[in-house]
Amino acid sequence: MRRATLLNILPSGARRLTLPLLLSVLLPQGAAVAGVVDIERTTDGIPHIRAQNWRDLGRGIGYAQAEDALCTLAEGFLTYAGGRSREFGGDGRPASSSMLGRPTNRELDFFFRAFATHDAVRSWQQHQPTQLDALAEGYAAGYNQYLQQARQGSTKVHHRACLEQTWVRPITAADVVRRMLAAQWGGGLVHFIAPLVAAAAPVDGQAGVDAAPADDAPDMPSASAAVDGTVVPQPGRAAAEELRRMLRVRIGHAPWLGSNGMAFGEAVTGEGQSVLFGNPHWYWSGPDRFYQMHLTIPGTLNVAGAGFLGVPLVMVGFNEQVAWTHTVSTARRFSLYALQLEGGKPARYRVDEARPRLSQREVSIEVRGEDGRIRTERRTFRQSGMGPLIGLGILSPALKTTDRQAFVLRDVNAGNDQVFAQYLAWNQAGSLTAFIGIQRKMLASPWVNTLAIGRGEGRVWYGDLGAVPAERDDWVQRCVVPGADMQAIMQEIGLPVLDGSRQACLPGGGSKDPAAARLAAQEMPGLLRQDYVANMNNSYWLTNAHAPLTGFPAVMGGEPDTLEMRARFGQQLALSQLERPVRSARALGDRLARELLTSEPYSARRYRAAVLETACGEAAPQSGAAQEGAQAGVRRACEVLSAWSGRADADARGALLWEAVWRAFGRAAERGVTGVPTGAPADPAKPLQEAPAGEKLRRSPLRAAMAEAVEDMRTAGLAPDAPLSATRVVSTMDGYVPEFGGCDEYGYFMVFCDSGAEEGGIEGNSYLQLVHFADDGVHARTLLAHGQDEEAMTAVSSGLVTAPGTGMPDAALRGSVVAPVVRYAQRRWLPFPFTAEQIRRDGVLSRVVLSTGGRQ
Repeated sequence: MRRATLLNILPSGARRLTLPLLLSVLLPQGAAVAGVVDIERTTDGIPHIRAQNWRDLGRGIGYAQAEDALCTLAEGFLTYAGGRSREFGGDGRPASSSMLGRPTNRELDFFFRAFATHDAVRSWQQHQPTQLDALAEGYAAGYNQYLQQARQGSTKVHHRACLEQTWVRPITAADVVRRMLAAQWGGGLVHFIAPLVAAAAPVDGQAGVDAAPADDAPDMPSASAAVDGTVVPQPGRAAAEELRRMLRVRIGHAPWLGSNGMAFGEAVTGEGQSVLFGNPHWYWSGPDRFYQMHLTIPGTLNVAGAGFLGVPLVMVGFNEQVAWTHTVSTARRFSLYALQLEGGKPARYRVDEARPRLSQREVSIEVRGEDGRIRTERRTFRQSGMGPLIGLGILSPALKTTDRQAFVLRDVNAGNDQVFAQYLAWNQAGSLTAFIGIQRKMLASPWVNTLAIGRGEGRVWYGDLGAVPAERDDWVQRCVVPGADMQAIMQEIGLPVLDGSRQACLPGGGSKDPAAARLAAQEMPGLLRQDYVANMNNSYWLTNAHAPLTGFPAVMGGEPDTLEMRARFGQQLALSQLERPVRSARALGDRLARELLTSEPYSARRYRAAVLETACGEAAPQSGAAQEGAQAGVRRACEVLSAWSGRADADARGALLWEAVWRAFGRAAERGVTGVPTGAPADPAKPLQEAPAGEKLRRSPLRAAMAEAVEDMRTAGLAPDAPLSATRVVSTMDGYVPEFGGCDEYGYFMVFCDSGAEEGGIEGNSYLQLVHFADDGVHARTLLAHGQDEEAMTAVSSGLVTAPGTGMPDAALRGSVVAPVVRYAQRRWLPFPFTAEQIRRDGVLSRVVLSTGGRQ
């Protein structure tokens, strides 16, 4: 447990009254003074940061985040600077997953040294408003101030394990920019780190790794290559399958990354106000996890919510006039181009009659060997006018880089330097109309949908308006690479391969105007409604079941879209609100607070009764010990699932068994077995008009799957009626905390998915907000499932747990870094203290005042 105090600004053992301490004593709570940053923490350790200018505000953000997540931030900044291999060796990987995935340190270093260059940082800075530059500079100063104080022993905070490590170093504004670039590129460059590095030739002339796998090639998790004389491993089927998945998954490397988002207007609230529910499914650890904060510059900014660690802005949140949230968009933010190469060094490629050169850049990294010695490795990255070369040979010999052909990746966000300028504008938006206007004008959203509401506004907004390649359907048909072989490959990978040899097929037709290479606002979906909008990572098509959005290019995600189970569940939850209109936004908010944190999986909601009816009736006994054992297992499964509540609460007996049964159904379907449920809608064009659940079920395959599931649980050491808390817990510094919900594959609306320590940890519900407006201002309920502090959760349990629960009283939890984790697990919304009076009533747990010497 950690409690910050006023004395944490004093040097260890000091007895004199310092200026910051004097200010903290004399300044009224919530005051803002030039040259001073005031950081007050309320329930769950949420910092309320006040300053008089943007640089000082950035300083407060950097200081507060370093207090809570120094080691995570330091490792992230090391990653974005391309310095992991020197510290940790080239073959290791980050412990936590992120949008980067988990490439090797070598791959990460080569990538960031190749793309997040000094020139890239400087170019990005030249396109930013002065306020954003000031925030980045201030963030670095605040981070460094905390690091210096911590190393001097002048702060009475928990001693971070990494504090004295050599890789924990002061940062500059350039480090903050590289961090933001990594987020900006999440739907393109960052998504393909391993194949981009695979396409870069080692300088010493060794063969690259962009090759088709042999039939007997070993499975390799990534395409790594050493250049010190060791053998270069060839990627196998696992790497090929991973690349196929990367081409289909729009962000990160886990299919359940995304979000739920809903907004309800006056047709449901019964007044000219609206309600917003935001529920990002995101990382619980690592550099991309959310950090909650409240930022104020009197008269200029007053915004609260959450953003990625290292980003000095609110990315999902609310101010006094608007509230917004995001879900991951289905729009594709990258393009693949085929080049026709010609000989020569450097190589040239054909564009009609022109022969432009491939630019070359030699990149070097330092790698620590097992003997502790530091060696330098070098690779040459090549780039066309559309983007860098990418290694796709593991997918097919037809995609292998040769002296005659190569493939390049174009990331539409590589030139989209307005992503965070748009967030800056949204943070200050004064109405829903202004918010929408900012989005339509800037078109800078990188890979997300946006849902928003405004104060005194009975309409609600959905928009997938952002940076999207200008790949209109008729243009794509004219510009794909011809030939039956390439057509088959495009069908397999699910996206077009464009002809880079024709000027008319280049981004924007080769126009020098960047806007020509992106879709215009009117070519992307937006919807303003008085009833509702909702998105659960499905395409824009059924944002509102009563008003399908159609007529948009396929690059936006497709229509009609086969709604997955979570999306259908979300639509049902939203439509059920329309059937029960209320008389105020407050009343609807109260109801949503109770109903939306449901632990029910849609797979069970829809199919459990039909499965039990079909599989669990009396049948003729079968002879043989094996058959009798299987029958006994089925009988037990029927008993447990019949008694189960249908929810995945901590004490629910049957949830784990149902998940095992559902996995067995999936394996049976993959083998071609019919008669088991798959979760797919009967008619993809009408996904919300479900056929009777038991219409195509058959007794025999259902019972076989149930018997298989019982055996799977027995093998795992679990009884069929084991409670969810037997395995679904997080281990915190104050004890085990049982969780609720489950993985997306079962149709959970509330997602909690533990991929295990070897795969990077937990993804699922992260920052949640439920916001409405009234005459007296904004009212928000929030949850931060993983908490603010990086050490709140010590580990994820991968085995059986015998004593779940912290047993800590509320009074003790309030000051504990584990408090937000427990609050989320217990589904107890936090009424967010937004005004000065609300902050006073909540009670300030700690206060730090930073003197900045009046520097602006």
